[in-house]
Amino acid sequence: MSVATVAIPDALYERLKQVSEEQHVSVDQFVASAVAEKMAVVEKEGYIALRANRADERKFREALAAIPETAPAEHDKL
Repeated sequence: MSVATVAIPDALYERLKQVSEEQHVSVDQFVASAVAEKMAVVEKEGYIALRANRADERKFREALAAIPETAPAEHDKL
């Protein structure tokens, strides 16, 4: 595990301690979780682009064609 020193405003740090306590986690755990969440948001765009580049319209249309033509269930109707 690595250690990082981060400078944040005092008011933000006080709120961070308060919220961490309310969540029953340490400040370190809370910050690590927050960083992981932010990274997931930032990285998802690249992941979606990667998956989109692998898309195959022919295979997609074949998959759609394999779905039987049936009426939707009552709870699925608009």
